[in-house]
Amino acid sequence: MSKRGTFLQAILLAASACVPIRAGTINYTCDSSIQALSTNQTAAITSSSGGSNGICGYLNSTIAGLYGSAFTNVNANIFIKMGHLTNEVGHSNTIVNFFDAGGYTTIRDALLADASSANDAVATAHLPSSEPSAFNGRGVLLSNANMRALNLGTPARGVNGANTANCSSPGAPDCYDGIITISDSLPLNGHFTFRDLSLSGGPVDFFSIVEHETDEVLGTRSCVTGCGFQLVPNGPTVNFISPTDLFRYHSDGTRSLGEGGNQACEISDSQNACFSLDGINMLLKWNNIASLGDLGDWAEVCDHVQDYAACTVGNLANRDIAPDAEIKLLDVIGYTQVEATPEPSSGVLLAAGLALVALRFLRSYRSRAHASTVSRRRTS
Repeated sequence: MSKRGTFLQAILLAASACVPIRAGTINYTCDSSIQALSTNQTAAITSSSGGSNGICGYLNSTIAGLYGSAFTNVNANIFIKMGHLTNEVGHSNTIVNFFDAGGYTTIRDALLADASSANDAVATAHLPSSEPSAFNGRGVLLSNANMRALNLGTPARGVNGANTANCSSPGAPDCYDGIITISDSLPLNGHFTFRDLSLSGGPVDFFSIVEHETDEVLGTRSCVTGCGFQLVPNGPTVNFISPTDLFRYHSDGTRSLGEGGNQACEISDSQNACFSLDGINMLLKWNNIASLGDLGDWAEVCDHVQDYAACTVGNLANRDIAPDAEIKLLDVIGYTQVEATPEPSSGVLLAAGLALVALRFLRSYRSRAHASTVSRRRTS
């Protein structure tokens, strides 16, 4: 191969190194009630394929793309519809799978096998080899998507989009890993923004609500208040924990496995609940008061997708899953994070630039050599 071809190959290899690997897929199926929504507040989504108003197309391209570009193994089929909810803007119904006897060991071993990121390294290093006494012998429950991500088997149950009954083949037509219901009466009589930041207040962003509920279908729910299930008809109630509860601490460093208060995580406290990978560095405050909302939500408003209350401040309502919050949480509960794409100032792009300079130099050198040869021939 010529020197020119070698340099061109180097450039192509450098460019290919900047392409992230995407393997995860979230598929949204939209009920006719979603297709009937008016999106006249913005034209940004109407060009998307999938339905006359473009909502389903935007969900399956932009929103699903957020998860697919963040994780290689996030796979879920989700049905989404409008419906009547009481004091909620969104709700999720999620199929869960039970790991009763030896549940903690099963999930710990799976997380150790899955560990690939810096977050995983810290998180798994602080999971004790034996079950923490605070868990009190509880089993572990996993969503279908989380079970797949951790390679703990093939889910055998789904939920029917039409009637929410169980179905036996998740992924088959009308059998889903979860159902998302968006309120048809809240906020402000069913009015939402659709990525429109021009409104000063009132409606909340439709797609941020969907992301919030999608996270829960993926497995971010908390079971600190029990998550009790009867595994056999008329049998005893068995309580479980969820993977997120492995990273729930009081800010005094002890495990938080019960309802308490929403005191700040910046000071030592034995009643609050904080997201932490190691029990030392407190990252975000979980909601720890059930009457305020889900205990798997952040105790904030207008900061993150997973906040316990919907944001109605127009220029803050348009939130997506964030690297320091939802993406980090999903990472440590079993989803494999895509390796970061190099920045334009990285060594890879610098090498490509140097290769281009070298190629130009070779061309210039060959041109000068050819001119010199012609000149010598003319004077001989």
